[in-house]
Amino acid sequence: SETLPATVNFKFQGGKYRLKMVRRIHGDVKEADNYYRAGMNYDNPNKVEITETEKTGMDEIKSYTFDPLSIYVLCLEKIN
Repeated sequence: SETLPATVNFKFQGGKYRLKMVRRIHGDVKEADNYYRAGMNYDNPNKVEITETEKTGMDEIKSYTFDPLSIYVLCLEKIN
């Protein structure tokens, strides 16, 4: 969705997992970008942001809510 967050529920076969790191690539509008080529004048104020957050001591991940207009990478660790 362009305006609503999306919650995804997880069910893993063969074990439980916890979240270790989240990388989020996000723009506030669909036209956001970071396109640049040498010699080009880049003036789009709507830039894509990339954030990375380490998670520690978290319990089993059962669901995650993703922001609109975002791409996520979730790094998981198996819980023994």
